[in-house]
Amino acid sequence: MIEKNTVALRQCQDTGLGDSMRKDSSLASNMARELEFVYTEVIEQEHPDKPFAMGEIIPIDSRPGPGATTYVYYEMGGTATAVVLNTYADSELPEVGLFARRHFGQMESMGNKWGYNVEDLDAAAMSPTTGNLLTMKPRLAERAHVELWNTKGLFGDDNFGWNGFLNHPNVPQLASATSWSTFTNQAEIDACLEEVRLMVETPDDLTNSVHIPNRMLVPKFVFNAWQFQRVSFGAGDLSETILTWLQKSFNIEIMWLLELDASKGELTDNRAMVYKGGDMDIVALVRTKDFTQHEGRWNGLRFDIPCTSKFGGVKFSQPLSAALTTAVT
Repeated sequence: MIEKNTVALRQCQDTGLGDSMRKDSSLASNMARELEFVYTEVIEQEHPDKPFAMGEIIPIDSRPGPGATTYVYYEMGGTATAVVLNTYADSELPEVGLFARRHFGQMESMGNKWGYNVEDLDAAAMSPTTGNLLTMKPRLAERAHVELWNTKGLFGDDNFGWNGFLNHPNVPQLASATSWSTFTNQAEIDACLEEVRLMVETPDDLTNSVHIPNRMLVPKFVFNAWQFQRVSFGAGDLSETILTWLQKSFNIEIMWLLELDASKGELTDNRAMVYKGGDMDIVALVRTKDFTQHEGRWNGLRFDIPCTSKFGGVKFSQPLSAALTTAVT
């Protein structure tokens, strides 16, 4: 009899306290959160490096100054001959011919902003994590400028008359007909090396050795293949790699550039390039104002900080000093 009453009482409690149990469940979750450890530092999302935008591939030319809206450069050329004189008459002297081709470049301002409101400041005062998030905003703003410099410099923009470094219309082009990354015999390695030789020697031939390339850019998958593939095909062969052999044979520095892979940028095919680097009078990235944060101001309950930079595309005054190979595989 006592056992039956006890069971009936328990059943009554289970039915009547259902709502209370749900509240207890929510309370238990809040209590568990008090045991949660929160890292005060913010794990920032990583981005790929942009060596081209930062001046590691070609120099950055800031000589026009931040106030310039356009810039002009001249491509000089000419013809001259000399003859053996029979007499000292002026009529026998051939005259030197000189010409200058004029090129215009357009400067454009780039901009964005970052900011915060009163609630953000209140939250930052209480939470180190929120404070870290606010300090990340200017870094993100600068990152956006770097991305834009990189894209417009490498691929150009017809709207502003900018030619891209990787698709400049006046740079000589060759087309690959063999693989540069997969080799099954010595003949395939030799065919790849021959195509590379033709590309490296193109600027030399076209300019009568005035411009000899000192840098080569290839897609990363090609660089990785050259780094491990031996020049002499065969398992166990201890000859030097394709990478070291090319660098030594042509006295050229070989680097990989992510955007040369069509799947990583805006090109329609994979490309490789040789050029004469380190001379801003030959090729340079025109950037007359770096990322600049201007004085902020309150707009109601929000504080905004405008950010600007100034950019003029790629100045390629000697395009025959370079050569491109398309359809690289």
